[in-house]
Amino acid sequence: MSPFLSKNSLLSCGSFFVFIFLLFSDSAVFSASPPQNIPESVPAEQYSEQELESFRKDYKKEKIKLSSREKREKDSLKRKQDKENRKLQARRERFLKKRQLVEQRFRSRMRKFLARKEQAAERKVQEQQKGTQGRQRGIQEDFHSRLNDFYNRAVQLYQEKAYRQAKELFLEINKLSPGFKASAKYLKRIDEDIISQDSRIKEDKAVDKNHQREKLISNTLDIMGR
Repeated sequence: MSPFLSKNSLLSCGSFFVFIFLLFSDSAVFSASPPQNIPESVPAEQYSEQELESFRKDYKKEKIKLSSREKREKDSLKRKQDKENRKLQARRERFLKKRQLVEQRFRSRMRKFLARKEQAAERKVQEQQKGTQGRQRGIQEDFHSRLNDFYNRAVQLYQEKAYRQAKELFLEINKLSPGFKASAKYLKRIDEDIISQDSRIKEDKAVDKNHQREKLISNTLDIMGR
């Protein structure tokens, strides 16, 4: 229970006890100021009706005064309570405004922090992508350079009429990079070159064999003629 409520409870209890005290002490209040023409030792039965009526009126007036006083105290107490409630409400509203302001500042700072974090992550990803792209370009350039060396070697072998070795290199180049330079054109005609080369080799071998046979016959005839 809050101190404000305890104070209200105490004021209510105090007002109640004051009312009870005044209610039961009416006779003492009235006896304190009796009519001047009636002695204090006169019994109540000897009072006249007018005097009793006057006592009743005084009692009613005091009762009305007490009621009005109690009402005023209640109204005052209510006004105090309303004032305290308004203070508490104003304090609560100020607290809520401060909390909202703090929450807004916190959310704003959190958004800025997250935005900076996202930007840093994006920059990191971009740098990684640039590094990856650079490495990929380096790999591609190295691959293209080696492929170009293989192609030049295959062309050299073809020009040296080493068609079978040149064909193997051209097939490997076409497998790694289809349509690289003129590798496809070389592959189209290299089989014919191999066939014509084989046929020339066979013809050369036959000619050499005939020359050897003729030489052998000539040597044999020379020996027999002697």
